[in-house]
Amino acid sequence: MPVSNDGVNAGSSDRGQREIVDLTTSPVEARVAASDEDEDVAPLLERLRRKRAVESTVVNGSRPSASRETGETREEETRDDALVGWLRSDVAAHEDALLMRSLDVDDALIKARKFGIKISRDDFIRWLEREGVAFSQTKKRAEARARARSRAGDLTAPLSMFVMASSLARPIKSVKEVPDLHVRTPLVRSNALSALAERDVLLKLESAQPSGSFKLRGIGRTCALAVHRDGAKSLVSSSGGNAGLATAHAGRELGVGVEVFVPETTPERVRGLLRAYGADVIVRGAQWSEANEAAVERATSTGAALVHPFEGEDTWDGHSTLVDEIAEDLGGTSPAAIVTCVGGGGLLAGCLRGVERAGWLDETLVVAMETIGADSLNASVLAGKLATLPAITSVAKSLGAASPSPTVFARCVALGPGRVRSATCTDAQAVSACVRFADDHRILVEPACGAALSAVYTPELGIVNGLADDDRPIVVVVCGGSVVDRASLDALADAYL
Repeated sequence: MPVSNDGVNAGSSDRGQREIVDLTTSPVEARVAASDEDEDVAPLLERLRRKRAVESTVVNGSRPSASRETGETREEETRDDALVGWLRSDVAAHEDALLMRSLDVDDALIKARKFGIKISRDDFIRWLEREGVAFSQTKKRAEARARARSRAGDLTAPLSMFVMASSLARPIKSVKEVPDLHVRTPLVRSNALSALAERDVLLKLESAQPSGSFKLRGIGRTCALAVHRDGAKSLVSSSGGNAGLATAHAGRELGVGVEVFVPETTPERVRGLLRAYGADVIVRGAQWSEANEAAVERATSTGAALVHPFEGEDTWDGHSTLVDEIAEDLGGTSPAAIVTCVGGGGLLAGCLRGVERAGWLDETLVVAMETIGADSLNASVLAGKLATLPAITSVAKSLGAASPSPTVFARCVALGPGRVRSATCTDAQAVSACVRFADDHRILVEPACGAALSAVYTPELGIVNGLADDDRPIVVVVCGGSVVDRASLDALADAYL
């Protein structure tokens, strides 16, 4: 069983005790650690060898014989052979796979079905994961993808988790005449939190962004590139939260139309904020996945650029600029830790990319905070593989990704001991941090941001106590959030405190 840093059995059924887990092991080691002690590890090692052999599947067109030993039914074997045949026959997909670029899962699924293969989207994704073919769930316009293929590296991604892990380590590619839509935000010392931590705690105030959250950094860059580089005339988003607000703001600044697909659960107040930016708000489905499917269909039929809430190299590049600013403000001093929240993983990806670019990988711990009930990264760490939450039960709905980004999870695992730490807090702890932060700093933030702040406000989590004993500061990313107001924060306090 995996064990958390504080010695609590991380495999316990008591999720309230699953607080801190280091991302220190390889995927195979994590699977072995998560196994029963008597389990034979040979099948796991054989699985790794078969996964590495997939490269020859794509290059040579022959399916490894070991695939017949995995317990597939004859129908599944026939279907899988057909999928390999499709991959070889589709010139663009074959080229992407050979050059380790990620396939667009929705575009590829349409082509596979036209090839005569009957398969659901979930089964198709599972097949791609099993065969080690990198994929993206962000729908991109065909013209943009064709142009991107001429710029080797823009959409780089691997054939396996072990190659995928290196894809975050790259400099930002400069594109002329692409405006920054975000602003430089303050890095300020918090007297209240510094007293609690007994060391300097600095706040990176992303709540000061024009759209109200850090999302404008990455999504603003993605939107600007879609318009200026790819010629997009309109944008489509599937987020009824901060990502949708960032897309709406970017569209207004760039002078293009924006459609935001939101689920029925999106508060009317948020819909009003989106409309205030000039966006068209379309309500589809009971949850985000249904709204996203509708957004993908609209982007496909209209040629609009689809802006994913957290996936994408350009988005991660944009988010990484907040670490560039931290490095400049600290003047050569590395922080002991950067604490952030994590939902799908976009902000975490940006922080990791920025930390690596600054040369801090070996000296700055990145702490990824989630609330229990919206903790897909932490669940994945414990499982030793990507995990999917059955439902989002936390109050921090903006952290509510059922699964983390596969690329981000792989990168976290690859970084090894002491570089990334996954930790969780309760809803009550996150809400308490929001309330105390409002009292201490006169700034309103969402429970998602409260998860990051709880790392300092709640000493019993053991985050601060586990850091290096030196005089370097802790930086907390105050990610912000425009879906909170005084009334909603008061209601949360009444419900949880």
